[in-house]
Amino acid sequence: LCRLRSQHEETRFKLRSRIRHLTDEIPVMERRHEAAQRDLATRRDTGGENFSATIDGQSIRDRGIAGELLLRNAERIRGRQVEREVGSIGGFRILVSDNLFRGPEIVIKGAGAYTAKVTDTALGTIRSVEHVIQHLDETAATLTQNITDTRKRLADTKAQVEAPFEYAERLSLLARRQQEITDQLDLTKAQAPGALDGNPDGAESEGPMPLVPEPDNPQMLHDGHPTATLDEASTWFSFDNLA
Repeated sequence: LCRLRSQHEETRFKLRSRIRHLTDEIPVMERRHEAAQRDLATRRDTGGENFSATIDGQSIRDRGIAGELLLRNAERIRGRQVEREVGSIGGFRILVSDNLFRGPEIVIKGAGAYTAKVTDTALGTIRSVEHVIQHLDETAATLTQNITDTRKRLADTKAQVEAPFEYAERLSLLARRQQEITDQLDLTKAQAPGALDGNPDGAESEGPMPLVPEPDNPQMLHDGHPTATLDEASTWFSFDNLA
């Protein structure tokens, strides 16, 4: 149970860290969602014959040429890890940026910032840019769903942190029982200080009984007095007669 309690506390620590992360993440997504909504309101249609872009100061209506100019600008900054504005399209500023891990990419900036891929072809690159602009409504919808999901995860995580330890009552009961046993053992020791000396009544020990050495003379009696030899008996008898 103590191990389970330790695991419970460790889990709560991780959940608190997740709460802090989710709490910080929600305002960021809300700002991105608001920016996407503003960009939707100012976006201009570039589909079909409505295509128009300004790149390197040139007004361009041909997608192939626009894409080629974007590719050239992207190659100029490759490996330099810089960002440079090169034009505009559909009401958005167009920048080329060198990403440390992904390499050159197209950044589309309005109220928010969005990223398009630099492909191997001019048409592929310009279509990537148009796709981002034309699907801003989907971007805003995805952000809305992400905000809802994140709020739900935050609420669920808070509930998990506040949940009590499942075996807390039993662990407390066992801890009290252990303390009672410890207290009883201490009381028993206090009441019997002489128990460790083998004298439960606490009386002073009379010391060891004296040992009676075994007689070396086989004629010693059980009471410790020697028995008389034949010569000694004869001498005693003689003196008695003389008396």
